[in-house]
Amino acid sequence: MSKKGKPASEDSITKDILAWRKDILKLAVMAIPSLLVTLGTAWLKEKLFAQPWQAIWVLLPLSLFVGVIWARIKKGGSLLFSKPFRWLLFGYVTIFSVAASSRFLDFQIRPVGYNHAVPRNWLSLNWAGDWRYWIARRKSVDPKLLVVTMARPEGRTLEDIRLDCIRLLKLATLQEAKGFAMDFYFDKGSQLDSLFCLTVAQARARKIEISLGYNIVAIENDFQRTFIAASLQNCFPLEAQGHLIGLAERDGKVRVMPLFFKGDRTLPSLSYKFASSILAKAGQTLLPPRSGLVQFVAPQEEIARVSYEKLIDDRERWPLLRDRFVLVGELSERDAFSTAFGKLPGVVIHAYA
Repeated sequence: MSKKGKPASEDSITKDILAWRKDILKLAVMAIPSLLVTLGTAWLKEKLFAQPWQAIWVLLPLSLFVGVIWARIKKGGSLLFSKPFRWLLFGYVTIFSVAASSRFLDFQIRPVGYNHAVPRNWLSLNWAGDWRYWIARRKSVDPKLLVVTMARPEGRTLEDIRLDCIRLLKLATLQEAKGFAMDFYFDKGSQLDSLFCLTVAQARARKIEISLGYNIVAIENDFQRTFIAASLQNCFPLEAQGHLIGLAERDGKVRVMPLFFKGDRTLPSLSYKFASSILAKAGQTLLPPRSGLVQFVAPQEEIARVSYEKLIDDRERWPLLRDRFVLVGELSERDAFSTAFGKLPGVVIHAYA
């Protein structure tokens, strides 16, 4: 309308419509680069970004490009819908699309444990990728270490599972094993727990170190330890337990093991307890790093490993337990984790650590 309140002329209305049409066309044209950025980012992620840190090779030149365009815009000229502005928007959208899709901005790792995952924390050590493992010094395997894997107990009762542990521990005692650690979390009691505790007592009477795992859960953004079944707490006091948590980094791989729960030296990991008992038998003491974290490296040779089913049914294999430190754990998809050395059962990760 004019100042006098008269209707606008048809020419004025036509000009307004053309201006709106032009603006709408500009917005539509700007949407096309956004779509191309989204599709291109998906392709880059699949082909180039095996790990989040690798996105830096795209993000760094893009950031420099956007900085140059912004400096040019600040020197003068129209900002809205100008050619420099369109380039600036394109670069801006691309940067954050690449950063978001590659999880480059996710500075977190998540603790994972026996069949369980809890919320992430801020720590992330894997900024340089896995190339460093190519040159990392690998130690020889302790010949007295033995990993025994048990198949996932599909369709089996709690008593069946407990009976397997009792049978294996009795066999280890008979063969005079030196240590026996179970990468299991027993939160439910069993009718066989009195027999289990009796078997544990008999093994300890033969100077066999025995330990059991416990889990960690998240309660209101805080980590809390769980407790094993009350029927097992007498034969597995706190000093005979170790946590089962490893740390999965931004790319989902487990490379780090926290040696102590919340830094408390009285609450070590199962792997730390196991390693300490091995060194103690040799009259040595295990000194943990100040950080309380250990980045494990695969040994030079494969760790001696046997399945429970083959071991228990073949008498000729029983001597494998003699004078060994036995680490027992589940062999299943739910208790397997990606690492710098491929996908490994949790019990093998504990053995590496």
